[in-house]
Amino acid sequence: MGRMIDSDRIAVAPCAREMAAFLFGRGGRGSFAAGRAQTPVGRLAEVLTCELLPPRLVAEFGLRPAPRRARAVLAAFRAIYRRLPRATVALPAFGAALHRVTGEAPSRLAGFTERALESLAQRATGG
Repeated sequence: MGRMIDSDRIAVAPCAREMAAFLFGRGGRGSFAAGRAQTPVGRLAEVLTCELLPPRLVAEFGLRPAPRRARAVLAAFRAIYRRLPRATVALPAFGAALHRVTGEAPSRLAGFTERALESLAQRATGG
């Protein structure tokens, strides 16, 4: 994976750069956000993405790296996150998938969460 990312086999196409600008609320051609200031949520998403991507891809996407203090907060969060019990950070879908693989019924919590998320998605999309 590291060799692939370090090579020129993975590159950021112009349409991907435009989509990133749209998703992070920095506009983009034809975007509803064109000419508007980036929202705090968009900036947070951009900061997190910069921390997850290799520096070369951050540059190719034209993303703005996180300020030093944001990187320090993320480093502290990483240290805390690694010490949390798996059950507190695992997505309910992960546990439900493990149950399915082993032939067990999903937990009541996983079923409730899945139904709640599905209902929320339907309301958000009008579907």
